[in-house]
Amino acid sequence: MGHHDHRHSEHAHHHSHPLSFSEKGSKLLSHWIQHNNDHAHNYRQWAAEFRLNQLPQVAALLESAAEATLRINQILDEAADHVAAAKDGP
Repeated sequence: MGHHDHRHSEHAHHHSHPLSFSEKGSKLLSHWIQHNNDHAHNYRQWAAEFRLNQLPQVAALLESAAEATLRINQILDEAADHVAAAKDGP
């Protein structure tokens, strides 16, 4: 299991027009949600490894961290819904 790379400056973004604030916000929230999903997946993978290596307490804590991360995503999903609703208008 490899190290997570955080080099976000290497992303290439080409747009024919500047993004509106809502578009930027929507993309940012989507990125954070995916990023958190990746972390939750990694926590669960490592939890299994710790369990196999006779460290069940660490495994349980990593499982809790994965669950907490996914709860954060519920909040971010709600924020994304508000951004979408504001973009579409009343």
